[in-house]
Formats: sequence, structure tokens, C-alpha cells
Amino acid sequence: MKIAFITGARSDYGPFRSTLRAISQDQDFNLDILVHGIHFLDSFGKSINEIKRDSFGKIVQLETITSQGKKSLEMIDTFKVLNNFLNSSSYNLVVIVGDRLEAYAAALAAHFAKIPILHSGGGHITNGAIDNIYRYNITNLSKYHLTTSRKAYDTLRNLPTVNFNNVYFTGSPTVDAIKNYLISPIHIEKYVPNLSKNKYILITFHPVTLVNEPVVEIMKSVVEYLSSKNIHMLITYPNNDEKSIEITSYIDSIKKYKNIHVVPHLGSNAYFSAIYCSEFVIGNSSSGAMEVPYFKKHVLNIGTRQEGRALDKSVTNVDADCVEVIKVLSSILNKDVLLLKNEELYGDGSAIEKTLKILKKISDKEFQNHD
Repeated sequence: MKIAFITGARSDYGPFRSTLRAISQDQDFNLDILVHGIHFLDSFGKSINEIKRDSFGKIVQLETITSQGKKSLEMIDTFKVLNNFLNSSSYNLVVIVGDRLEAYAAALAAHFAKIPILHSGGGHITNGAIDNIYRYNITNLSKYHLTTSRKAYDTLRNLPTVNFNNVYFTGSPTVDAIKNYLISPIHIEKYVPNLSKNKYILITFHPVTLVNEPVVEIMKSVVEYLSSKNIHMLITYPNNDEKSIEITSYIDSIKKYKNIHVVPHLGSNAYFSAIYCSEFVIGNSSSGAMEVPYFKKHVLNIGTRQEGRALDKSVTNVDADCVEVIKVLSSILNKDVLLLKNEELYGDGSAIEKTLKILKKISDKEFQNHD
């Protein structure tokens, strides 16, 4: 079976990276990786270089975004480039991960090229992010569905627009990668040398696109409070959603402080090390909900961005209010908040094995007579 994996950002490539390696090593599959979007931008770490180093299958470079611009124009350009390419291809299946605008454009392009879509990551609800809209539109365009939580699985099987026989629970392949990493963890000093002797808190904030939350003001309160305690912070850049520039500008304004360490874009392995070596994690990223609990770390999840998603009991939620955030942060620092056992809501580490079996099932069912 000839498969095209379409990726427009590190956020969809990273979680599926280990699965891509497994697919590329299986003789039943012929894998192409179609790379577009912000993978080519220096401001977002130029992650095309990481994909080239991995070299999982044939890499097809399709530059669709040359700089951060108006989202509607990015959407149109991405659709045109991907659809033109897919119309001249012979893929049996397109694989799309996640819920971002780049993924939505890819799903539309595959739909109009009449290529069946397998979507990983549908069924979640995130009330504070516009990704909710893209995610469910991608679901409706897709024929096959890999879900990363039982809650998402149940949600998709109950949608009238989805064939429940084509919905599978695999868990997140990131969990497979985490469990493999934890066998022989790598210290963060390999990636951020000046952190080697300091305890630190990992901070990642993204824009909240559907409601008005004072993300930058909350970041300022957190940074000032932790600085007053002489606590070090490792801060990463936000994604490329609207309002991300405000967050990035604030991070740039504080990155010279002695207790602040800024790494714009951590790769998968470095990010695992950053979580593993941290005291705990603060922010509003989905990684706090899905990944950090597997490291047995506290997560302070702020605001509504992840509202509706399956959240582990070890995640502490707080409203997007500066006073409340500092109050709860103080409780975690003082160890007044008990760290509860991980419920493994996002799988047990067998997602890659399950995904390969599902792909073979799809191949046998629909594409066995096709090259």
C-alpha cells in the first residue's frame, strides 16, 4: 500500500515520528512524507532538517508558507499546493495527524483528490481553541480514525457522520516513545548545557483563540513570582496561531534574565528530557494533558484551552486569573498538592503495534488489488 503522510508542523510530525519509523521499516508499505507549512521557517526551528535526518521513507518538500501571514491566505495556498500534488499522485491512503489549520488544508486537498484519509487524533474537545473546528471538519473528511483516548473513541463512534466500524482506539504513539525514552533517559544538559546544575520549571503557553484570556499577563505573573523565589525556568515558544507574536515578544524580552532559559523549539527527544528533568510543568499545552502525566510530574494547566479534553487526575486545573494561578502555583511549590497516579488515559504504549495492524487490515480490505 502506498501511503502519504502529510505534515505541516512539528506538532503533527513529533507525535507520529515513531510510527513513521515502524511504517517505513515494514515491507507491506511504501511511505512518502509530504512536508509543508512551517517546517521550512527558521522562526519555528526549520524542522525540515529533523525530518531529513530521520529519513523515514521518501521526503517530498512542498513549500506552502514563506512567512507568518494571514491565516486565510495560508489556508488557500496550502490547499492549492497539496491538492495539485495529490491529483497527480497514486497514493492509496493519506495519513493526517492532529487538528491544526495545516492539517485541515491537507484533509481538504486529499478529499478533492479522492484519496481516502486516515486521521489520528480526532474526537477530542478543546473549548478554548479554534482547533476544535478544524478537528471535527477533518473527522468528517476522513474515512478511518485512530483515537488516542477512550473518551475520544467513544465520541467518534457516536457521531452520526462517522462509520463506527472505522474508528479504532490505539492510544497515543507518543506514549510508546515516552516509555521507550524512560528505559534510558537522557539528561537535559545534552540539549541545554547551562541547565545542568539548576532545578527548573518547564513553561509552555500557546494562544487561546476562541476566548479572551490574558495569557501574557499570566506569564508575567508566573515569571515574576518564580524569579522572586530564585527558581529557574525553561521556556519554549508558542505555536503559530494568531496572537502567538505577543507571547513570543514577551519571551524575547525576558530571555536575558539569569534564571530564564529559552529554547524556541525543542525536538521530540529534547522535549522528553526537558519534562523528565523538570520539577513540574506550567502552561496550557496539550502535552501537559497527554504526555507529562507519564513522566509522573505535576502539571499546572491554566485556562480553557484544554477544557473538554480527557485530563489525568495528576493535572491541576486553574482559571486564567493571575491571582488564582499564583495561589495554586504556591501550593504546588510547597508540596501541598498530592501527585496522583497516572491513569494512562492516552494508552499503554502499544499504539504503534496497533496502528500497523490497522493499516494492514485497511490494505487487505481495500487496496490489495492496487499498486
